[in-house]
Amino acid sequence: GTARVIAPQVTASAGAVAGQYPGAAPTTLPVVVRNDGAAPFTLTGVVPATDGFPATCPASAWSLGPPDPLPTVPPTTSMTVPVTAALHTDAPNSCQGATLSVPVTVTGTIG
Repeated sequence: GTARVIAPQVTASAGAVAGQYPGAAPTTLPVVVRNDGAAPFTLTGVVPATDGFPATCPASAWSLGPPDPLPTVPPTTSMTVPVTAALHTDAPNSCQGATLSVPVTVTGTIG
């Protein structure tokens, strides 16, 4: 998946979720955050872009949640941030077993 970051020296990329069905245990969506800067980057948000979901399996069918508390990525380091992903019990049948690449926006503070 894609990721957008609001900091010039920080990049992020999101993995994919596969094999989910309503009522299944949550799956981990890995979001890799790389801090190329000289100061720590403290995440303040990992937000899925709801417009990136297919019409057959909309964002409203999913429960997505970043870890709490959000981590701080040390300088010149990469870190995988585990975002939980699960289908709601009333998700459309078209969501079952779908592979979903979730675009996310990562926000944070430097220093």
